[in-house]
Amino acid sequence: MLGSWFMKKILGIIVLGLLLSGNAFATCSNYVSFTWSKDYPKATFNFKSTSDKKIYITDLYIYKDSKIRVKRRTSDRYIASMIPYGKTTATMNIGNLNQDFIKQATYDCSYKPKELTAERKKILKKRNEMFNKKESWFKWWYLIFAIPILGLIIQANADKDKKKSTKTSSATPSKASSTKSSTNLADSGNLIEDVWEGRKPLGESFWLYYFILNGIISFGAGFLAEMNDNNTFLIAALISNIWAGVGTWNSSTNYQIQKIKTKQPYGWAYGAKILIVLNFLTIGGQAILLFNL
Repeated sequence: MLGSWFMKKILGIIVLGLLLSGNAFATCSNYVSFTWSKDYPKATFNFKSTSDKKIYITDLYIYKDSKIRVKRRTSDRYIASMIPYGKTTATMNIGNLNQDFIKQATYDCSYKPKELTAERKKILKKRNEMFNKKESWFKWWYLIFAIPILGLIIQANADKDKKKSTKTSSATPSKASSTKSSTNLADSGNLIEDVWEGRKPLGESFWLYYFILNGIISFGAGFLAEMNDNNTFLIAALISNIWAGVGTWNSSTNYQIQKIKTKQPYGWAYGAKILIVLNFLTIGGQAILLFNL
C-alpha cells in the first residue's frame, strides 16, 4: 500500500516536471500561425500570434526542399513584430530567383530583438554623428544660399522700377528705340534681372540657367538638407526654381513673339513651358508630402 502511494507520488512529480519543462522550453514559433505565398517578384509571409507576449520575426527563408536553402532575408534587429495576440506581414524579393526552385518557406522568431554586433553599432554611431548635427550649426549655413538670391532678386526689381521711372520722365523715344524696347530683349547688364525678364535667348535661359545652374543649386540644397536633416536648405532650391522657371517662361514668350512676327514655327516655346509646368507640379507634390499638408 505504501509502495503504491509512493509510486503515484513519483509519477505525479515526473508528469508535472515534464509539463513545466515543456512550458519553459516552448519557443515563440509554438504561438505563431504562418502562411506564405509567392507573387512575382515577391514572396509574402503572413503571421498571427496566440501569445500574450510580443514576438519579433527576425529572419525569413526560401527553400528548394527541406535541406537546400535558396535565400535568406535578415535584419540588424528584426524584420517585423507582433503585439500580444497580434498579426503582421513581411515580404521578400524573389525577382532574381529561378521560380521553379521556390518550393518552401520558413522563418525565425524571438521574444526579443537581436543584439547588435559591435561592428554594426560602430557603423550606426558614425551614421548618426553624420546626420545629427547641432541645430545652431546648420541654421547659419542655409543663409549662404537663401539671402544672396533673395537680395539679388529684390535688387533686380528695384533697378527695373528705377529704369521705368527714368524712361517715363524722359522725352518720347524714337520709333527705332520704341520697337527695340517693346521686344524687351536688350540686356540691362544685370544678369538676375535679364534672366527674370526673359531677355536672354531661350536656349541660354533653358539650358544654362534653368537646367544647369538651377540644377546645381537644387542638388546642393537637397544634399545639405538631407545631410543636416533640416528642410530650410530647400528654400534656396525653391527660390532658384522660381527665378529660373519664371525667367525661362518669359524667354519662351519673347521667343514665341519673335517667331510669330517672322512667321516661323515656335514649338520650342511650348515645349519649354510644358517642362516648367511639370517641374512646378512636381515641386508642389513633393512639398505636400514633405510637410504633410
